[in-house]
Amino acid sequence: MRIQSVDIARGLCIILVVWGHNAQFTDTVINHALWTIRMPMMFFVAGSFIKHQQAFRQLMREKADALLKPFVVMALLQAPARMLIGETDLTSLAIGLMAGGGHYLPWVYYLWYLPHLWLVFMGGHMLLQAGRFDKWPPAFQTLSIALALCGGIWTSNLFPSAPYKLGDLSKNLAFFMLGFLCRSTWTSPPASWPPRAAALSTLLASQYLLQSGAVDVSSAEYVIALMLSALAGIALLTAIAKWLASMPLVSAILSRCGRESLFILLFHWPLQNLGRHAWPWVLPNNMPWLTALLSWLSSICLSLMLARLMRSDYRTAALWLPMQTVRKIRSQASRTPAQRPARPARTEAATIDFAETLPEINARAMR
Repeated sequence: MRIQSVDIARGLCIILVVWGHNAQFTDTVINHALWTIRMPMMFFVAGSFIKHQQAFRQLMREKADALLKPFVVMALLQAPARMLIGETDLTSLAIGLMAGGGHYLPWVYYLWYLPHLWLVFMGGHMLLQAGRFDKWPPAFQTLSIALALCGGIWTSNLFPSAPYKLGDLSKNLAFFMLGFLCRSTWTSPPASWPPRAAALSTLLASQYLLQSGAVDVSSAEYVIALMLSALAGIALLTAIAKWLASMPLVSAILSRCGRESLFILLFHWPLQNLGRHAWPWVLPNNMPWLTALLSWLSSICLSLMLARLMRSDYRTAALWLPMQTVRKIRSQASRTPAQRPARPARTEAATIDFAETLPEINARAMR
């Protein structure tokens, strides 16, 4: 089954990522605040549904198929044109593909999340299988996550160009493992107003410290403020996603964005840049904010259209989607309309076709 609030959370995160990649919005107070929230939330959601009982080699192959393949395909599709204009060569291309992007492949730098998430999944699986992290006492789990966050914030500034974003591994793995520990959150009732108010107050206070210059970037206070901002943002986005699940139209739009977040991530950058150059031709002069807003919206809408197009045929789907999904698309295409199963009705809490871990989540929530 698919939990609708999870799809909504993913949808919120990906549209905020696209917002942050718009040059008009980059250097704004809102974007600086969202920068501390959106990626931690994406790792938090990913960690909620790791299949930690799966064999390591099988997980490695499946996640390479789901995460590394679209990254490589997107890089290779653009490589001939980049070589033609002298922006790269075969050596830089090969190194960039092996290193998961970086400055060797600047045209797909925005896709760093895909190879890095693959690495985070591998690290999370080893912690759960070999390290037995889920069996640690809660105090040790909390302390280890806090230490990993603090250390990861420091190393991310120290090694910003490391292969596979290794400098960010400790920090993002901490959010990932936090998502694993809190995975029953998605099936539990929404939080009451006092915790939400506390999370909002924490977020505002930490953002004031981060953006007012009250704390030095190299200080421990900065690290703590950044950590608190991310944790408070995760709590608020989770609450917002559950609240929006009760609004049919909004939840349908955001759920669609969440389900197609891979395609939005892949295509939004070139489409948004195209929109920034195309929209001024049809808009009055000196309207940069309207141009930026329309570029943002159109890049998301066009990405969703491309996602539908890519899913319409198993041969195009094989370039981007896991082979397990491709086989389902091929199987459905070979059936006659009478043989195809009826689409089940949605419920307010969930939609169909989610990870096999949901029964385990429900079982934990009932304990």
